[in-house]
Amino acid sequence: MTMVRALRWWALAGLLVPVAIYIIGFIEVFTGRLIMSDYVMLILWPSSFPLMAIREQFTVFGFLAVAISLLINVALYSAVGAIAWLFWLLLSRLFR
Repeated sequence: MTMVRALRWWALAGLLVPVAIYIIGFIEVFTGRLIMSDYVMLILWPSSFPLMAIREQFTVFGFLAVAISLLINVALYSAVGAIAWLFWLLLSRLFR
């Protein structure tokens, strides 16, 4: 797998994980049951920390903050993916 292809998958994960967490958050609000703790959310979506202040605001600033948080998360996941890909490349060459 090439690095570009691997980074695309990691970037997609960086986008889909926060979307899934956001959907789970809405389900929690409507059902009143805790599905995911805040600690797990912060581990999977590290750039969501600033969103705690604007969680329920449906304003332009709120949507902009969510969009920026999603882009930061995509960048973070891509960086982790690049490091993981380089590590995998080095290991595959070492044990060839």
